[in-house]
Amino acid sequence: MKTKRLAAALLAVVMLTGCSLGDSSESGKKDKKSKSVSSSQTDGSSADDSAPVVEYTDDYTTLCKGLVSDMAQGNFSSTADLLTDSARAKLDEDKLTNAWGQLENSAGKYQETLFSQSQLAEDGNTTAIVYTKFENMKINFTFGVNSDGKLVGMFFTQATDGVEPENTDNYTEERISVGDLDLGGMLTMPKYAYKPPLVVLVQGSGQNNMNEGTTFYELAHGLAERGVAVMRVNKRYNQYPELEDENVTVKEEVLDDADAAIALARQYVNSGKVGGIVLVGHSLGGLLAPSIAANNTDINGMISLAGTPRSITDVFYDQIQAQLAAYNGSHKKELEQLFDQLNAYIDGGWVDNTNPLPFRLEFKKAYWDSLTDIKPAEVAKGLDMPMLFLQGDSDVRVFADKDYAIWQQELGDKAGCYFKLYEGLGHFFNEKTGSFDTEVMDDIAGFAKEIC
Repeated sequence: MKTKRLAAALLAVVMLTGCSLGDSSESGKKDKKSKSVSSSQTDGSSADDSAPVVEYTDDYTTLCKGLVSDMAQGNFSSTADLLTDSARAKLDEDKLTNAWGQLENSAGKYQETLFSQSQLAEDGNTTAIVYTKFENMKINFTFGVNSDGKLVGMFFTQATDGVEPENTDNYTEERISVGDLDLGGMLTMPKYAYKPPLVVLVQGSGQNNMNEGTTFYELAHGLAERGVAVMRVNKRYNQYPELEDENVTVKEEVLDDADAAIALARQYVNSGKVGGIVLVGHSLGGLLAPSIAANNTDINGMISLAGTPRSITDVFYDQIQAQLAAYNGSHKKELEQLFDQLNAYIDGGWVDNTNPLPFRLEFKKAYWDSLTDIKPAEVAKGLDMPMLFLQGDSDVRVFADKDYAIWQQELGDKAGCYFKLYEGLGHFFNEKTGSFDTEVMDDIAGFAKEIC
């Protein structure tokens, strides 16, 4: 089994949908050398179809299920106390507490443990995976446990449901492989459209698979039903977490693979399978969309969904301030610490590139420097293509009165730039019904057809 990590969607403070904890390289790589598997299922729960259910033996699965239960109840010391010295150097009780709070901001409250399984590696360590259900999504917790019962590392990921090709009355799907890394992806083609436009989707930040939770899964199928083809692709460090190191920048994390996806899309245009290419970026993908478009000027246009034209640190600053003003719960102390750490970074006080920034647990300073250097509005001003900027007025992660207003201020007079603000929609455009909003789908499809 290959474990996959998922971190934040654009804003680490309030949008975390997964986060690496401790030394994940010690535990995640065990999967490739596993010799045996054991699994247990809680009474009354149903197992994920993607996970094997085999004869049960207690290879630390009971221990790790208990640790998840403890954390769900606010007890993080039981997990912290089991960390090895090397793991404790990267992870402590405070970081566990903060990471859990960030997870709940996106996933909602913990509901139940579905089942667990373990893999015994050749070096004697065990990888134990606890599959859980939160209010908004399923989360998998992966623990690396040595022969002494100590934790060498842990991380949690969003369950990767819904990545099998589907075939309906309106569309068909096929697996695709993108770039030199053979990133897994999906091409969704409408059945009754001649040379449809092809939308290439780019996720928000963090190690999301091709579906970005359910956001891109729903959007891809909704657009296909409206006569638009869609390409969605796993992010690099979702599929290959072992490739991540301290030198990662946004170029490796997003930009290079977005270029590779567009290169494949270009082949479909040249073969006559589709009629043109539209880049659609959500959250961080919306921030980076102008930069991706600037490197692929032959595409027909771009759309930013809840992207920001501002420096990411400016968005964080406003975001944490808003949370501090509205929140008086148990995690307020952590928010105050995050605010202090963010200010230290802005003031140049965080210079150690070998350690993660405190306000973002997995990426190092090189990544944040590379992201901070990007000026989306300035890049967009130099683009000669149609651009559409879509935003929900209830978004508490990217702000309609600041980020969206700046897009309009900077690009409102530029020919071919269009803007739309949706009443009652937030960052994931699903607040009205729990599914991706149909009006937004209509507008994306209409724009794509108009320019292709």
